[in-house]
Amino acid sequence: MSRNFQYAKQFNFFTDKEIEEQLKKSDYKHLYKWFDTDIPNDNPKLIRPSNNFEDKLEKGEIYYFAYIKFFKMDNQLYGIVAGKTKSKLVNRTSDVNFTKNLKYAPKTKWNAKEFLALNNLEWEKSKILVIIPKQTEVETKKEEAKQIENWLQKEFNLFGS
Repeated sequence: MSRNFQYAKQFNFFTDKEIEEQLKKSDYKHLYKWFDTDIPNDNPKLIRPSNNFEDKLEKGEIYYFAYIKFFKMDNQLYGIVAGKTKSKLVNRTSDVNFTKNLKYAPKTKWNAKEFLALNNLEWEKSKILVIIPKQTEVETKKEEAKQIENWLQKEFNLFGS
């Protein structure tokens, strides 16, 4: 999808379905799964996934992972951020959050929080797409999650976290 937003740069966003199709087709055959964050979209004060989200990661033995966060426009989900994080098994909590507060935005040009705020768009907070590293050793999972994050950002024109 191409659309002019309040940025000097033209953005091409991929829908959730387009992203899933490409993940299935990639040479790597990425393992991915949708996870409910248990954050209602209609409560702007809630910005962090529940403990239940973390418990699901722990149950799946997902220590390090890459993820894609989405925004909703015209009843369609579009990918906007690819990040990498750790589950609570590693650091007690993941750093996934859905704030639009620009005080927490990276000091780089072009970031998702700014984009959403300038264009009056909202995060899809109720779920995220988790891409699971295939490696079994913790240190190699950590490195693989970083490689997946980089690939996702390039492949789907996504902001960093």
